[in-house]
Amino acid sequence: MDHMPPNLTGRVVSLLKPDSQFYSAELVYVPFGKSNSHSYLMNLRTSLQYIGYSQANATSANAQSNNTFIVNGWLAF
Repeated sequence: MDHMPPNLTGRVVSLLKPDSQFYSAELVYVPFGKSNSHSYLMNLRTSLQYIGYSQANATSANAQSNNTFIVNGWLAF
């Protein structure tokens, strides 16, 4: 952006920068992998995550249409 006039540089940067505000909540469950577990060598992790937007791309109009619910599973042994 060095080739742009100084008065336009700030405006272009503000248009290219997405401005979003969100909150996140996550529940995680790890049933195995503890020393007293019968399968202590297996690590299983399941989680539920919710991401809610109050502002997306610098506007609050229809920001809730970007809200996301994720179910996740992870296994390592």
